[in-house]
Amino acid sequence: LPIPFIYSSSFSKLFAVGIYEVTQREWLAVMGANPSQFKGHHNPVENISWNDAQDYMKQLTSKTGLKYRLLSEAEWEYSARAGTNMKYHCGDDIGCPESVAWHSGNSSRSTHPVGQKKANSFGLYDMHGNVGEWVDDCFFSGYQGAPTDGRANFNSRNVSSSWPVCKNRVIRGGSWRDTPSNIRSASRRGNDKNDRYSNYGFRIARDLNDSELKASNSNQSKKFALPTPPKSEQRSKTQSGKYFVERVQVTKSTDVKSDTIVKRVTDALTKRAKK
Repeated sequence: LPIPFIYSSSFSKLFAVGIYEVTQREWLAVMGANPSQFKGHHNPVENISWNDAQDYMKQLTSKTGLKYRLLSEAEWEYSARAGTNMKYHCGDDIGCPESVAWHSGNSSRSTHPVGQKKANSFGLYDMHGNVGEWVDDCFFSGYQGAPTDGRANFNSRNVSSSWPVCKNRVIRGGSWRDTPSNIRSASRRGNDKNDRYSNYGFRIARDLNDSELKASNSNQSKKFALPTPPKSEQRSKTQSGKYFVERVQVTKSTDVKSDTIVKRVTDALTKRAKK
């Protein structure tokens, strides 16, 4: 499967985010073993801890020369809302997740291949449900002291002396085992960064390099402003910005060693995200 990205300039740096959750096929190509409970090449990889996700991105970075990372919590919610201020990117109705998410009411208690449900208006799939997604931030009960430029929150002022700093990391998006009320754009939870569960996976991101920044500045990109969520749904502060899509493929190559992963740009800067 290709690994497409959406670029956004709504934060302190332009960043790219995977349109799909990392699949088992992609994990196997980099790590060589599949830890998932629900096997399927195009299903999201699960039984992945926050630390496991970090190991994957280190390996992928080493093999491609591009620095991959997890989204920050603010970046994740910005990407999930896709310009909306509703409970779900499809609306406020409790029934709308049926068309965009795998949840406890329709999943048959399993993950499903990525990209089967409708994407949000940024072209991102499975931002609600399927697997909960690790993000980079430490878990705090609130957002006091969090960065205002989209960076991950590592501020320790909200941590009690009995709670080790950054022991717990944030999970966003809900999963196949969660009810629709627990897969909202604002839904969040924290778990030990060593925890592995069959409903936890992740989505990759990276900052743009200099050549990509130049390309983005010369591209005719669409501008939008993200509405302020209602108080009951407010989570992260964002600014106006622009975005466009690049398709990138990571695959095994026959003309290099079998354990080498190569990066190919297949539709760079050509496909626009739908409004």
